[in-house]
Amino acid sequence: NHINDIHAVVNGDSAGWGGTIASSTFTKFNETIIVPLGAALMQVALVSGGSEATEGTMVIDDLSVAEQATPQLLSGNFWPNPSFELGSNLDNPTNGVPTGWNFYNSGSSIITQVTTNNYVSASHALAVVDGDSGAYGSWYSNHAPLTNTAVAGSILSLQWFELYSITNGDFRVVFTFFDGSGNGLGDNN
Repeated sequence: NHINDIHAVVNGDSAGWGGTIASSTFTKFNETIIVPLGAALMQVALVSGGSEATEGTMVIDDLSVAEQATPQLLSGNFWPNPSFELGSNLDNPTNGVPTGWNFYNSGSSIITQVTTNNYVSASHALAVVDGDSGAYGSWYSNHAPLTNTAVAGSILSLQWFELYSITNGDFRVVFTFFDGSGNGLGDNN
């Protein structure tokens, strides 16, 4: 059951945006959140849009989730495949899929890809390129269990590196919590 979501919303251009994925530099992003009461599972999504009019590109890499720790990949990171280096066809921009991730595109000009054009990790980053003002696209992870890693009320440190260029709206990285039955527990923005 769904408990709640936490949205890290961005718009405009990131500090290191250079016009293309390949010519841009990543910016480190840190966030802390409190695990909600009843949370047993967690999911992460990279989503284009608040509104369908949103267009742009967002890339994330080296995603870490840990209980109160310190950076680079955060000490104590329990998020699986944080550098998007495991999966199938990862060097093929049209059909690569990292292990533990899925994608959804509501329009034909939305591109969800594992990019090798720019990254912080060894050789891959996760990207959504939205060129359709009437649609959206997203990457979303499988549910990751919080058992033995985080309990209700604990504070999680979140860290990832991002680059983006967005017009007409915003993109977001969303952290969603679910109860042990897979039912949602609400949204955090």
